[in-house]
Amino acid sequence: MISFENLSKTYVSKGGVQTAALTGVSAAFPDCGLVFILGKSGSGKSTLLNLLGGIDRPTSGAISVDGTPLSDFKEGDLDAYRNAYVGFVFQEYNLLPEYTVGQNIALALELQSQRAGREEIDEVLRQVELTDRDGNPLFDRKIGELSGGQKQRVAIARALIKKPKMILADEPTGALDAATGEALYTLLKGLSKDRLILVVTHDRECAEKYGDRILTLADGEIVADTAPASAPAAEGEKAAFRRGRLPVRRALAMGAKGLKHKKLRLAISILLSAFMCFIFGFAFTAATADTLNTQLKLSYDHGETYVILENDSYYMATFPSGNVEKIDISHIMKPQYDALGEYFGEALLTYARPFGTNQAWDNLGERPENSQKTSWSDDPYLQMIYRNSDRAVEVTPELMEYFHIAPDPRLKDPSVCRLPETDSEIAISDAMVDLFMAAGYRDEAGNIFEIKAPEDMLGKEYGHLTICGIYTTPENRAEMAEKYDKTYDWSSEPETYKYVQGLHLMGVSFVKEGALERNEGPLYGDHPLVGSFGYVVKLSGDRMKDRAFFDRKDVTFTAPNAEGMECHYSLKIRSQYSVMVEDAAYTFTDDSFLTVAWWIGGIFAVVSALLFMSYLSVSIEFRKRELGILRALGASKKDVILICVFESLIMAALIFAISLAATLVWCAVLNAHYLAPFFIVGFIPILSLFLLCFGVAALATILPVYRLAKRSPADILK
Repeated sequence: MISFENLSKTYVSKGGVQTAALTGVSAAFPDCGLVFILGKSGSGKSTLLNLLGGIDRPTSGAISVDGTPLSDFKEGDLDAYRNAYVGFVFQEYNLLPEYTVGQNIALALELQSQRAGREEIDEVLRQVELTDRDGNPLFDRKIGELSGGQKQRVAIARALIKKPKMILADEPTGALDAATGEALYTLLKGLSKDRLILVVTHDRECAEKYGDRILTLADGEIVADTAPASAPAAEGEKAAFRRGRLPVRRALAMGAKGLKHKKLRLAISILLSAFMCFIFGFAFTAATADTLNTQLKLSYDHGETYVILENDSYYMATFPSGNVEKIDISHIMKPQYDALGEYFGEALLTYARPFGTNQAWDNLGERPENSQKTSWSDDPYLQMIYRNSDRAVEVTPELMEYFHIAPDPRLKDPSVCRLPETDSEIAISDAMVDLFMAAGYRDEAGNIFEIKAPEDMLGKEYGHLTICGIYTTPENRAEMAEKYDKTYDWSSEPETYKYVQGLHLMGVSFVKEGALERNEGPLYGDHPLVGSFGYVVKLSGDRMKDRAFFDRKDVTFTAPNAEGMECHYSLKIRSQYSVMVEDAAYTFTDDSFLTVAWWIGGIFAVVSALLFMSYLSVSIEFRKRELGILRALGASKKDVILICVFESLIMAALIFAISLAATLVWCAVLNAHYLAPFFIVGFIPILSLFLLCFGVAALATILPVYRLAKRSPADILK
């Protein structure tokens, strides 16, 4: 039983004007019967129906349902009340046009967390006479193919499927012709035998013909009632209604359907947001790029065993002009030198330019006429060797064995090959012999000799030193020549030798142990720990373990120098891939570039959120009637919010997929250009892009959903 006492409802406009829709009305209704509520427009009929249906709250007064005051109901209780106790039949039908007849009816059951069976729906369709000429229920008929009377019967079937105790019908025949209206009232009369049906209408004739009771309203008051007032039900246990939840799959489907509206606006919003997120994704990838890791990866991927470690140290100096500049420190510190020995075991000291830079060049003659190429200078492999030919390392027999450096197997008599025994001797690599065999050898008098075999170089002068041995290194010369022949483009970058400037063990010379430390004689140099160029080391075989070495506190640290300045000390790798990797790093990890990229990424993220919010606001506004219908049928705020959130998440997923794909493609293009996997879109960049896309989606969803959640179902339907 439902009753109300001293019920009032006053609406307040934005301008503060108050309008009384109901003023202190009271009545009680039995559990079954067909009750008509009559009155002119504005008399309060629909307002009373909304209050009894729980889609709006009264300003004052009380409504009791089975003895329980509706005022005691929390928001969730009201949702459950509308879901289980009340069935609405609207004048405008309020069907969802994108769903079929069966799907519209099934939605009412799904809101009760029940499975909508076909047989049960067909039974209700037959009950309201929604069948074709052959008696088959119109389950799969589209809403747009129905007449007005058929649409109203679908609305009644949607109410009946829930088996409600009360059906509220607001002007159900207002849009129907007289014959269809009569048929509808006949149907409602039959249904009222086991439930209460309240009908708001202007049609007094039909009310008197079909109604069990008639209430007449005027100016918000009950001015006539054909039945005496029933005594309100005694207050007992609080009425409890089973709360239902819209299934997640249905909420997801409804969220996805929302994207079908405003397709052009949706496409523009997604593409612009994806572009903005792509800028952020690439900026983050560039910021997290790691030259050390890239060079290690390249070395391991290509089977390279050895790399050269150098200092990567600096301090910040302030000049009289006020400029602050990063000043490189040229030497490796003792803690770093000790760490090298501890981790790698052995290290070959390399020294830059132990003799005049041009001396090696002067020893090269013109390419012999019978050579395969017109000029040795257009051979990238030979250029690579030459550009590394002024590096020397101190060796001992033990170090040669450790680094797998052995006499050139092309020598007919290996016994003629030996290591330097004096400071005036030098041994060269087999790769350097390749250079002389291709270009010829010029002595100090300018005479050019053709070099046909490695033995021809023994005894000759190189940088004022006598060649006493020729050794092969672990690097594969044939593979290296093929690789550089494919990657080197002399015509496009003649000045930079972009792909041949790496440091290679096969391009260095070998001198006597201690020769580089002496301050007299043909070779000269400083102490190994001061001014050293670097150390050749053998990789451990575990890339991640090697990478972790460079983060050790005894390898990377900050300490004051002799002048008391704070200096940063670290080590970096020099390999055959250094120029390629550092070329990319120079541009894309520069502080200025990253600062601009981060600002652009941040601004674009904000703009993306605004675009997102704009689209969702328009989408929710476009769908507000649909969402209001769901609330009236018993959907909770959480159900409606979930639909909006799913719509937002689908958009976020599309933006994330597009921006990630764009980031991956762009990074692949740059990696192909620089011939190095410098831009690696790893876990951290992907996670950051994911958090950005879905974070923007969450931020953009909050305001429109908050506005929606504040509104009552009646307000949304208006």
